[in-house]
Amino acid sequence: MKNKKIVLLFALIATIILISTGCANKKTSKDEVIKNTQVINSAENSKEKEDSSKKTQETTNSENSKKIEIKNLTEIQTKNLYKLGKIWGFLKYYHPEIAKGKLKYDNELFEIIPVILDADTNAAADKALSQWINTLGEIKEFETETTNTDKDNIKLSPNTQWIKDEKFLSKDLIKQLTDIEKAKRPTTNHYISLAYRIGNPVFKNELEYPDLDYTDSGYLLLSLFRYWNMIEYFFPYKYMMDENWDEILEEYIPKIIKCKDEETYMLTLTEIIGKLQDGHAGPIETSTWGLPDFFGSNAIPLTLDFVQDKVIITEIKENFLKDSKLKVGDIITQIDDKDISIIIEERTKYLKPSSLIHPNFILSKYLSITNKESVEITVEREGTTIVEKVNCITLAQFSVKSKKDSHKIIGDNIGYIYSGALESGEIHDIMKEFMNTKGLVIDLRCYPSDFIVFSLGNYLISKPTEFVKITSGSLKRPGEFSFTETLTVGGMGKEHYKGKVIIIINEKAISQPEYTTMALRVAPNATVIGDNTAGADGNVSHIILPGKVFTTISGIGIYYPDGEETQRIGIVPDIKIKPTIKGIREGRDELLEKAIELINE
Repeated sequence: MKNKKIVLLFALIATIILISTGCANKKTSKDEVIKNTQVINSAENSKEKEDSSKKTQETTNSENSKKIEIKNLTEIQTKNLYKLGKIWGFLKYYHPEIAKGKLKYDNELFEIIPVILDADTNAAADKALSQWINTLGEIKEFETETTNTDKDNIKLSPNTQWIKDEKFLSKDLIKQLTDIEKAKRPTTNHYISLAYRIGNPVFKNELEYPDLDYTDSGYLLLSLFRYWNMIEYFFPYKYMMDENWDEILEEYIPKIIKCKDEETYMLTLTEIIGKLQDGHAGPIETSTWGLPDFFGSNAIPLTLDFVQDKVIITEIKENFLKDSKLKVGDIITQIDDKDISIIIEERTKYLKPSSLIHPNFILSKYLSITNKESVEITVEREGTTIVEKVNCITLAQFSVKSKKDSHKIIGDNIGYIYSGALESGEIHDIMKEFMNTKGLVIDLRCYPSDFIVFSLGNYLISKPTEFVKITSGSLKRPGEFSFTETLTVGGMGKEHYKGKVIIIINEKAISQPEYTTMALRVAPNATVIGDNTAGADGNVSHIILPGKVFTTISGIGIYYPDGEETQRIGIVPDIKIKPTIKGIREGRDELLEKAIELINE
């Protein structure tokens, strides 16, 4: 269906922005413990989806028995719905009775929305909200100690000052919400848990509503309120957002109810998700949407990258494009009769990559995608214009990567490791082979195919060395993020590498390669070269929204031991160097050349 096309592209974002699965261990943990932790975390997330699916099959859309249709909102209705959205979410994560999961809490929202819409004053809405809260269950126990004894470890405190604001809430509501904030909460919550050892949020028991009625404003508001409050209480980088999250809630209430089909709904969600400025955030899949259809199900058999602000051919898939006049290093100027700048502008409108450090990294992946069987490519090469008709291939064919060796000896006895081709556990054999080399190059311009933080770190670092601090959320005080123990790498092996170590990174290093770089760069002879990485490090958490929309966020905060951020900054190299068009045309890897030069100095 045409109105589904807009969201199909997000499945490819999931392929491009690979999700981190390896994060951190305690000081005493071994590499194997980390792997086991990843499996547990993955299993818990899978169980979350499974449990949610079962619940959805039982209730589907029947939870909202009365359709809510909002044509136009008055200013007072918008203000009151904003208040409802904040209170509904606060209660979801703070009220001990709701935590037990005995209430159909989505249905509570559907029932209170019409009442709030009918309230013609703030006072009337406050009264209705107060009466509703009284029906949710009595607060019987309170925490005996409300102060946190370890304040130095708190990175982010809950934003709950609004529950005491007399200009915003009635005295009755303030009393109720303040009591709920002080309530003793159970150790488990029906809607949220924290992943074992890692600590990222696991959102669970959320109904999917796969057959979403886009004309029902109740479901649209549920989607907004659910997502907004998940971020409000369990997103570690909320404080780094450029826009005020409260203002975003109020702004998008009238926008979300104007959605009348899949396309407008997903575009609106995309806008909201983009506000997080989180490289891990984005709609990635639904029950019915696949990759093909929006930009196309075919691809030009060329890998394109932005180099020196030009779109350059960096790889020709020769299995599908033989005897071509095109060459690596050619500058793309047109595809068919459309200038490349216009194509970039059109695709930027939908991809909205501006939240990333390297937006062109995402854009470049979509410039090759098309619905056509063949296209006419126009390139510029040293002042000469060349035009060639090219047959397209399927996306499945396009996604096949050329095979690379995991390691080899280069130059004058220099070991080279390409982390994207490693077999499980292979790093031990490689390091035995490379132990007496002059230097070692670790290429992290890819997603590592094996988790090597601790296994390789033990060869490079002779004693346990701190490399990362992590923040995780709280079930006791939702919205609070605290630093866990600072983690270390190295010191476990008997043999230690004594040569120079050069780590190569660029904008394609996202998540696990960023974490790997943080760890390996603490080696005494290590130097990091290249460009800033993507700036989206740490384990992800899965979110389910009405319409069976699956999206993700960064679930834990990743920091250097001194508290310095990596989010939206990336891993900063010691020496900055980028490829050039000239170097690409000459078939040179200028970053690898620099690595060899540094080792030979």
